[in-house]
Amino acid sequence: FGTVMARPYWHTPLYPILFLTGALVSGGALMTAAVAFFWPSKDKEWRDTVSFLGRIVLVLLLFDLLLEWAEYSIPMWYGVGPEYDLLKKVLFGDFWWVFWVLHILMGSLIPIVILVGWNRDPIKVGIAGVLIAFTFMAVRLNIVVPGVIEPQLKGLEHSFTDPRLRFEYIPSLFEWQVTLFIVALGFALFYIGYRLLPITETKEV
Repeated sequence: FGTVMARPYWHTPLYPILFLTGALVSGGALMTAAVAFFWPSKDKEWRDTVSFLGRIVLVLLLFDLLLEWAEYSIPMWYGVGPEYDLLKKVLFGDFWWVFWVLHILMGSLIPIVILVGWNRDPIKVGIAGVLIAFTFMAVRLNIVVPGVIEPQLKGLEHSFTDPRLRFEYIPSLFEWQVTLFIVALGFALFYIGYRLLPITETKEV
């Protein structure tokens, strides 16, 4: 907790709430996609279930965007403080596309257009869930990375030289391998559960 308090970018009242709403949004979207694509019986009950889950995910996504707007707009409006410089890097820095393209466009606007449509096709709702779930990694990146690119002591980066003293971050090959392993493990566990556990009740003839 001392590390969090020492970094103003992380030490805000809304950040704990954003973590909770973000988990609900990404988890709900992934569950919606799983039901849309893997439910055995493509009947009316399946359509109603996917439509209901889609409405829940839509409400959660809009609420999360509202909190994010509050978190970003207030420091940007005042234009002062340590958060302002870091938010400028998130919005307009070298990795601006992580926020605007991955998070806002692919992870928010396109799913919202799909989910608010009057004709909620279950497959389209599932696609919206996939977009939200997988592009939510951009949100996590914009939470973790900007908090550690600012030196704790001004001029620290010029006090001495060391290959490990860097304030920009690009994942190494090993980190990408660990990430791919975790994702593959998650898919494997899901597949095993899908094959072994009864999702719907089967009727014997």
